[in-house]
Amino acid sequence: MKALLQIRTSQWWLLVQKMLGKRPSDKGQTSSELNLMRKQIDALDDQILQLLASRMTVAEQIGEYKKQQSILAHQPQRWAEVRAQRLEKARVLGLGENFMENFLELIHQESLQRQA
Repeated sequence: MKALLQIRTSQWWLLVQKMLGKRPSDKGQTSSELNLMRKQIDALDDQILQLLASRMTVAEQIGEYKKQQSILAHQPQRWAEVRAQRLEKARVLGLGENFMENFLELIHQESLQRQA
């Protein structure tokens, strides 16, 4: 009787997926539609990384200029303006406020480090 109640992990997982109304993938393989969407995410992530790298290069150039002109790296008024503008744009685009606040703060801190 105990042997009849035992199921393999793979069978259990399929059962859970059915109960949740999800289609199991064929033999652990993802569908071509899912693979296409994943490739789109990969390409978008690459673009984001390239843009961040470009942004940091410009931040370094700004840092050099500020050093030459004896300007402090952190400009609170400028940061407040930039932050407010970016948060408003993010809101319009449907991006989460907490996510964007954290994201912008991380970018700002990295920029300041590169300007120092």
